[in-house]
Amino acid sequence: MTKTDLAQKTDNPAADARRIMRQCLTTSLATIDKSGAPFASLVLAACDMDAGPILLMSTLASHTRNIDRDGRVSLLFDGTRTTDIPMTGSRVTVSGKLERSDQDRHRQRFLRRHPDAALYADFGDFSFFSLQADLTHFVAGFGQVNRIKGGDLLMSAPCTAELAMREADILDHMNADHTSALDNMARHFGGSDRGGWLMTGMDAEGVDLRLGHGVIRIDFPEILPDIDQARAFLVNLAKTAA
Repeated sequence: MTKTDLAQKTDNPAADARRIMRQCLTTSLATIDKSGAPFASLVLAACDMDAGPILLMSTLASHTRNIDRDGRVSLLFDGTRTTDIPMTGSRVTVSGKLERSDQDRHRQRFLRRHPDAALYADFGDFSFFSLQADLTHFVAGFGQVNRIKGGDLLMSAPCTAELAMREADILDHMNADHTSALDNMARHFGGSDRGGWLMTGMDAEGVDLRLGHGVIRIDFPEILPDIDQARAFLVNLAKTAA
């Protein structure tokens, strides 16, 4: 029997694609080497508030040198790992231009997702990068192909800017004072029987939990309308999971 796909398919391919991306700790990065040939590598990945991909890479890496020559890349987010038959699972390829970023939000979201990366993130040869998406190729299952143009992939919500400013405080509060609620959410929404889950991200569409190599994405029932409703949304998730 095929295990549950990471994508909870809806009539919104962009939202389904974002869900897959937000559940992936790594992505396959395809760059163009100096001979013009394709070069693929595996890198850690995080997502911005709108689901735009964020990477942290060293200038010593071959793929970074390739990007310095030609910033055109593709990222493959693999959502097939929970399926017994991989080709029936979901996967997302995002193509565009990868550029260095000095935005503190990108740094903070990446390091909350990958806390071990703090050991080397400040080394002189490491930089954060963000992808400006041109085209997304989303395969939602066997024969289910969607092409999403440009910024249509990304999530836009009125509360995003304010949520970005308050996200760290919200996460710190949840991780310090509501550990049991997070474990209940992981059990109810993600089927986990383990304890110690941490909330690593929150955006207008939902929250991200992580424990070791495990990631659970929990979507809100609706888009967060404004920052003042954030607490109510989290309380509802906790009550549902209790």
